[in-house]
Amino acid sequence: MSKRSPSFAQLEADSLTGRLLDAVVIGAGPAGLTAALELAAADHDVAILEKQPFPRSKVCGDGLISDSIRMLRRLGLYEVVRSQGHALEAARLFSPSQYAVDIPGEFLTIRRDLFDTLLAQAAVGRGASFAVADVLGIEERPGRVLLRCRGTEARLAARLAVVATGADIRPIRSPAPSTPTQPSAVAVRCYARSSVSADRMIVSFDQSILPGYGWIFPLGNQEFNLGCGVFRRGRAGRKANLRTMFQAMLEFFPPAREVVANGALTSPLKGAPLRCGLRGVPTYAGGRVVAVGETTGTTFPFTGEGIGKAMETGALAADHVNTALAAGSLEPLERLPLAIQSALEPRYHGYNIAERWLSHPWVSDFLIKRAQGSEALRNAAAGVLNETVDPSAIFSWRGVVASLIR
Repeated sequence: MSKRSPSFAQLEADSLTGRLLDAVVIGAGPAGLTAALELAAADHDVAILEKQPFPRSKVCGDGLISDSIRMLRRLGLYEVVRSQGHALEAARLFSPSQYAVDIPGEFLTIRRDLFDTLLAQAAVGRGASFAVADVLGIEERPGRVLLRCRGTEARLAARLAVVATGADIRPIRSPAPSTPTQPSAVAVRCYARSSVSADRMIVSFDQSILPGYGWIFPLGNQEFNLGCGVFRRGRAGRKANLRTMFQAMLEFFPPAREVVANGALTSPLKGAPLRCGLRGVPTYAGGRVVAVGETTGTTFPFTGEGIGKAMETGALAADHVNTALAAGSLEPLERLPLAIQSALEPRYHGYNIAERWLSHPWVSDFLIKRAQGSEALRNAAAGVLNETVDPSAIFSWRGVVASLIR
């Protein structure tokens, strides 16, 4: 396939009326597409509903780290994504005072419009239907759910529904009162073309963009994703102006300044909210509907990376939906929240701690400067990224003391 054009049928919603689907997945991001792919592979009649035709632009850093790569291997899609993306073997971290250290690892960059298209093509290839439909609401009925879509009086029917609509929670009839109304973080990004040579992902906590963080991710073929984000913790985080922060990064952060000086920005600056640490819509609140991915707050605190964890929750949801369909019972869905909590909460706790520590400039200055001369500390940082090392091994007083002797 080309790097932009989908090679699968995109149906009208009306074409799915008149039949009872086993499952409907609302939202064609990484979480929803992973769930659909796994359910289709289990021979269920599943449809994916996406409000925009593919390919469509999504605000994202376009970076894949170890959790995303593990999921792609599980789905049998690693090689096809790697062939269409850009492989890198290191990430360079910059502290507020511009100390820098390279962290080894396996990384991929790929534009989200292309990444989602590859996942959708795989899901359709395994038997899922893909329809362009803006779902406005879900109605529970005995033995099924009915979906109300914009522009049609017909209702789509399915035995179970998986909601994976990101920040848009309209399809969920009544989110729990405790659901946060504000995102955990916000981020902006744009694209650039530049003749600068780049062989690693760059993440910056430069003084010019505090209390936020910035990134420069090479996409190959002289294309770059540049962006910055800020966690809405404390007064400074809540008051931060991301457009001003982004301009400061381009002006004062040397690697960003070099990219622009040797090229040009090629897209408008676009923003998106991030929901982190499972602080979103509940995964399951009874009935025949489950929620996964960014809708439930799967983005990692500290890194702002959300693709891998969204895919993991999509796969867990597919496992439980598959069991529920086979058993003809909703009881397996009741176990999904605990399964997701058990798999992800310990990691989120560690990354929440890391985010709090790095909100203090002296911490990242100290640790990154120490890591320049410490292979053990660099390897520990790599372990944090690939989830083999608890972040508290670095981001704690014990970790700080240990770094002095590494």
